[in-house]
Amino acid sequence: MGGEIWYHILIPQGSYDIEDINRVIQQKITQNRHAANVTISANTNTLKAVLILENNYHVNFRSDHSICSLLGFNHAVYTNYTSDYQESENPVNILSVNSVLVNIDIISGSYLNGLRNVEFYLYSTVSTALIYLLKPESNK
Repeated sequence: MGGEIWYHILIPQGSYDIEDINRVIQQKITQNRHAANVTISANTNTLKAVLILENNYHVNFRSDHSICSLLGFNHAVYTNYTSDYQESENPVNILSVNSVLVNIDIISGSYLNGLRNVEFYLYSTVSTALIYLLKPESNK
């Protein structure tokens, strides 16, 4: 992989989902007058990130301050020599949640930490997959 010129892309501190991260990357690439040959998206079935590389572009996640762990990728250089479509080795870790507290107003006589509360259930050590399963639905 000699002869390449590496460009660092700095993502400002903030709250991002995968689509937001991809938009920032696309914006930074085009601001530097390059074609957007790197795309990051989500595989919602596996909860993993997808990296699509075109025209011999590479992504180097070996930097100490890389977002690879957030996206589920290893500290490695990814190329499109073997495949344009590369799924992260691990699930995306953008959303860190330790617990989810479900509150509803149809229960009475419930207490939380000694105070009257309408707590229904507390899920501890919640996985990202469970967060999607717990999304409330409206009957309206």
